[in-house]
Amino acid sequence: MDALKEFLPGKKIKGRRVYKDGDESEELKLLCLKGAIEYFHAIETSEIDVTLTNEAKNIPISLYVKGGKGDFRQIFHEGKEDKDWDQPAEKRRLTAAGTEIEFYITNVDNNLSKPFKYEYDFSKEFGKTTLKELKELSNEKINQEVLDDLPYGNKYIFVYLDKEKWGFNILQLSTEKGGKYFKGELEFHSFDESGILQETFFNGKR
Repeated sequence: MDALKEFLPGKKIKGRRVYKDGDESEELKLLCLKGAIEYFHAIETSEIDVTLTNEAKNIPISLYVKGGKGDFRQIFHEGKEDKDWDQPAEKRRLTAAGTEIEFYITNVDNNLSKPFKYEYDFSKEFGKTTLKELKELSNEKINQEVLDDLPYGNKYIFVYLDKEKWGFNILQLSTEKGGKYFKGELEFHSFDESGILQETFFNGKR
C-alpha cells in the first residue's frame, strides 16, 4: 500500500477534494492503480532508473484485548521510533471452555476495527521447546524473566511485535516445574493484512 502511494505519477491527486462518501473515492482508487501501471511500464521501457531503499517502518496500529468486565487492555501501541519495537510481549491465558479471543485494532487516526478473532483449540498438545528457541522466536521478548513469572500448568498466548516481518506474532506457550517449556502454534499477522489499514489507506478517502 505504501508502494502504491509512491507509484502515483505526477501530482494528479494533490489539491483534489476528497469526499468521505460517493464516487470520488472510486476515482482515487483508479488513480492509484493507473499510477502503478505507469510506473511498471516506465521501468520495462527503461524510461526511468529506480533505486529502492528500505527504511525502518513505523508501527501503524495499536492492539487491544477486551477483558471480562468490558474494559480494553492494550497489548502494544503504535509508534514511529525504533525503540517502539522493543515493547514487551504480552500474555493472555487460554481456557478449556473457550475457543477464541477477540482483539481490537486502532490506527494512527484512532479508527477502531471490527474484532479480530484469534481461534484456538485447547485440546491440542504442545511440543517441548527450549529457552534458546523461545528467545530466538521472539527476538528476546520471551526470556528467562518472563518464563519465571509464568504459572505452571496453564496455557497462554504471548503476543509480540515482529519488526523484520512488519507485523506481530501470537505464540502458544506453557511451562512446567523443572524448567520445562512447551509451545503450541505460532501465528504471524502482517500489518498489511489488517482490515483497519485497508479501510483507511486504500479506500480512496485519504
